[in-house]
Amino acid sequence: MHLKNCALLFTLVFSMAAISGCDKAKEISAGIGETISTRWFEYTVHSVDKVNSYAGYESTEDYQLYSVLVTLNNTFDTIIPMGTFDFYMDDPIFYEYVWPLDPLDDTMMPENFDLRPGQSVQYHMIFEIPVGVSKLELIYTEIDSSDKEGNTYKIMIGS
Repeated sequence: MHLKNCALLFTLVFSMAAISGCDKAKEISAGIGETISTRWFEYTVHSVDKVNSYAGYESTEDYQLYSVLVTLNNTFDTIIPMGTFDFYMDDPIFYEYVWPLDPLDDTMMPENFDLRPGQSVQYHMIFEIPVGVSKLELIYTEIDSSDKEGNTYKIMIGS
């Protein structure tokens, strides 16, 4: 009987360890033009271009503007609150995080908007990045309503 209890206990502990390991967040990387599927939506970065100005805004000295064209598609069954706060650029060498500029016109991603079930939208995000930075990542991290972080998604930009 003691051997059966030990075997049962081992099975329970092993099962719990296996189940808890399934809940760990992952880091998923992709390239420009590839579609990434998150828990709630899909997104594709179509292009990333260096620009001198955007909607009348010119970069400050020692900085370069990057225009990121992205399509978002709600694959969830409810409205998803989104906005410029959802995405940021990271310089993986110096770990400098940069969020998009506030919208300058209606082609840019709004600070806040609702992405409805089945809805697809396309926006530009404009980032002001220090000159000389050549390797960047556009990052989105899943965060649920209880502020628990899920997977992190990275689009590799540059060399």
